[in-house]
Amino acid sequence: MSERDNMDLTPEERQLQDAVRGLGEVRADDAFREKLRQQFMSGEIDAEGPSTESAGEPVAEDNIVEMPRRRHGGRWGALIAVAAALAIIFLNQGAATWELQNVRGQGTLAINGQEVSATDRDAVAALIAPQMHLVAPEGVELDVVLGKVMVVGVAGPVDAVMPDLPEGDPRVFQVTVNTGEFRIKTGPDFPGSQALLLTTEGRVEITGTSVAVFKNADLTCVCVLEGTALIGKDGDNLDAIPAGQRKVMFADGSDPLITTIEPGHKHGLLEFEAFNQGIFK
Repeated sequence: MSERDNMDLTPEERQLQDAVRGLGEVRADDAFREKLRQQFMSGEIDAEGPSTESAGEPVAEDNIVEMPRRRHGGRWGALIAVAAALAIIFLNQGAATWELQNVRGQGTLAINGQEVSATDRDAVAALIAPQMHLVAPEGVELDVVLGKVMVVGVAGPVDAVMPDLPEGDPRVFQVTVNTGEFRIKTGPDFPGSQALLLTTEGRVEITGTSVAVFKNADLTCVCVLEGTALIGKDGDNLDAIPAGQRKVMFADGSDPLITTIEPGHKHGLLEFEAFNQGIFK
């Protein structure tokens, strides 16, 4: 039990605490965040609780009922002030989570072991979650978006573990691609973050770009459409691969190959961008 749980709360305060803990995720738009911030900074949000005056007029003494004093009399105002401050922090950080953007093709997906038809969009959307294990058959493509941070997509046949929702500075979004094609395009809220894509042959470090990673039993091929990606066997052996180039790393330990972007993967990335055009606006 935490120190917070040991607080001497009244039944009403415990009811409020339980209600707050049970709240689901709340998404607020930029205008609401700014309005709340201005109200808090200007003092419009009252942290002292209800006043005994209304519209500037004193309450008649005959209507005042003397309430018993409690030793926690100042706690309610403090709780309101803390809640307002936390609300501003929460809204400034945003409440983005992974959401389904597109699903194309026909077949059965497996998301964290639960099978669902690719044509049942609502069922697929309900299973989208951070760090989900996704298996998709050939002919199925799926894109998920994280606010204005990034959009990622897979093209079956694919087996991959999608990114988590990390904390910290910088945020590191880790992806594991076991087989298939994985695509990523970073958005305007990505700066300060890093995407780390792992396969058995190596790693790809992304700080802002558009990239496709293809993995099969023989190799890992990373094609860069925009920006630059750091690609190599491990963190000590990374090459900066620019737009229009690719790096191929082989499972048998052969020397890696750096050459022009593979046409098929380039076409797939361009289609991926077209499907998600305007997503970050």
